Amino acid sequence: MDNSEKREYIHQLSIGQRLEVLDILMEKEPRLTQKIYDLALEVAEASKRKVTKSPKTAAKVPKAVDIDDVAEKVYMAIYSLRADEMYRRSGKKKKGFVEIWEAADEMIENAIEPFFVEFSEVLKHGSSKSAKAYCLGFIKGLKKSDGCNEVVRCLEDWIEGHLDDVVSAWYKVPHNEDDNEEIDAEHNIFDFG
Repeated sequence: MDNSEKREYIHQLSIGQRLEVLDILMEKEPRLTQKIYDLALEVAEASKRKVTKSPKTAAKVPKAVDIDDVAEKVYMAIYSLRADEMYRRSGKKKKGFVEIWEAADEMIENAIEPFFVEFSEVLKHGSSKSAKAYCLGFIKGLKKSDGCNEVVRCLEDWIEGHLDDVVSAWYKVPHNEDDNEEIDAEHNIFDFG
């Protein structure tokens, strides 16, 4: 297998699986940690520069957003989180102790962060119809994820905070009253279904 085939295989892994590979690599090869950290800083800085360039960012915002597609992607990002990774991240570490719930919380945050970034871009550069669809899909995906795996079940009431974050982001941009009512109705924590 040549390098391009190896890269292609790695790119087919889920984000969670790629993070796990990276964590294992840093654990097994501590000398690479600094290089990985330096690259992470470069990528983060490059991403910040890209986000501030409105024309390029606007081109990446989907014109039409499918509620069910967003919901399924959010759900799958959370559903794919693995308990063995959570347990590997928890416990005694060089700089203290990491509780299982802390590891679970970090994994969920990492899984949904890309959706918050994309939602922010849709809110800034997309149509109000796309923004509403993304928001509804995000909420539905989070609700569907409640209790879906051991990682999620380690956190009580995790969903309320994330639902509130989504709705809070929605309200940072003015919308018409009908759209606000629809978002509020979907946000209702007791309306799981």
